[in-house]
Amino acid sequence: MAAAISLTIADIWSQAKLGYLLLPNSYWAIAMGVISPLACVLSVEANVIVSSRVNDIRAAQQIGGLVVLPLIFLVIFSVTGASSSNLLLALGVVTALGIADVALFYLAKATFQREEILTKWK
Repeated sequence: MAAAISLTIADIWSQAKLGYLLLPNSYWAIAMGVISPLACVLSVEANVIVSSRVNDIRAAQQIGGLVVLPLIFLVIFSVTGASSSNLLLALGVVTALGIADVALFYLAKATFQREEILTKWK
């Protein structure tokens, strides 16, 4: 829903100011259709790993929030036009996130101990 709202606002603005629609383009489609779900999975997996290692829910939440920072920089990087090849950048990010997701899945599976979390968290 948020993507549809931002798409509409960007298109209204770009049509009025530039005379053409900026979105959707190939980068936006890859970002919304592939990068966003992969980033969400990465975030959940990272939070599972962090939760396994800390003993307080607040610490887990704060440390887990750091996962999104590189993705925010990626969005700023692409929106500002700092990259001339946004499609190649998006495909590279998809590949990196896919590899990270698979690696973190196995790491989270190995480190998550439900009983330990239930007994040591305050």
